[in-house]
Amino acid sequence: METIQTNKRSIANIFAVGAFMLLTTTGFAQKNLEKSKINSEAIRPYHISISEKAITELRERVNTTRWPQKETVKD
Repeated sequence: METIQTNKRSIANIFAVGAFMLLTTTGFAQKNLEKSKINSEAIRPYHISISEKAITELRERVNTTRWPQKETVKD
């Protein structure tokens, strides 16, 4: 009988901790949302690094691709 009571207490504790975690994390999420709204208006630079070899290979693949003929049927 004690194991059933222990299991019930354990399950109740798990639910209590889960509810607490959900309630506290949503509060943090709202604060971060406000900060992201402020920062979303600013223009941020975007930099990417692609090797010249990769670009050359991509151009070669595009140029050697066999593209389909234009459709003769109007949609």
